[in-house]
Amino acid sequence: MNGLLTPSRNCPCTILGIVYKEFNPEKGQAVAHTVEEKKALLARVNRIQGQLESIRKAIQDEKECSDVLQQIAACRGAVNSLLVEIVGGEIRFHVLGKHAKVDSRETRAAENLIEILRRYIK
Repeated sequence: MNGLLTPSRNCPCTILGIVYKEFNPEKGQAVAHTVEEKKALLARVNRIQGQLESIRKAIQDEKECSDVLQQIAACRGAVNSLLVEIVGGEIRFHVLGKHAKVDSRETRAAENLIEILRRYIK
């Protein structure tokens, strides 16, 4: 494994902070919880990269400090949102598991925890 792959206790593989449920080292493949989740997470990462480039350009162009700080705050918010999505997926898919019932006490508690994280981290 290269430095980008990190096995975890509940999940066979994490790549660049994105949680994957199956990993086949012989094929070098990892499968996200869903393809849509992977696409959405990567879209968030791409937006964050764009924000970082904008911050770099603002600093290089010696823009006003208030403008740079506003861009940094927006980027931090985007990173925090990405964090909440990944942690939420970890809770839903690895703490609860696929057999959790929608109306169970555990599922409601997990969703409440994710909502608390979302409010606190943003």
